[in-house]
Amino acid sequence: MKRIVYGFGRWPASCLALVVVNLIPLLGVMFFGWSVFVVLFTCWMENAVTGANQLAIAALVLVKIVFDLYAHLSERKKFERSGVIRSGL
Repeated sequence: MKRIVYGFGRWPASCLALVVVNLIPLLGVMFFGWSVFVVLFTCWMENAVTGANQLAIAALVLVKIVFDLYAHLSERKKFERSGVIRSGL
């Protein structure tokens, strides 16, 4: 059973942290003179970095799958040549 750590009241601590972190750009624009364009551009760049990271992970997983399949097929060929298993199935 998963244990949830609660912060204030019935809200989990992770939800409270998420709300506080997402309020930082809003407070920066409202009270510290941050440009809305700079905040949006920063969010877009964060999304681009996250997307590139996910593409790299997907490419690595694909390479691992291909290498594992090649290793499996080469092992199978070795057993077929030795006569342990039959080919064609």
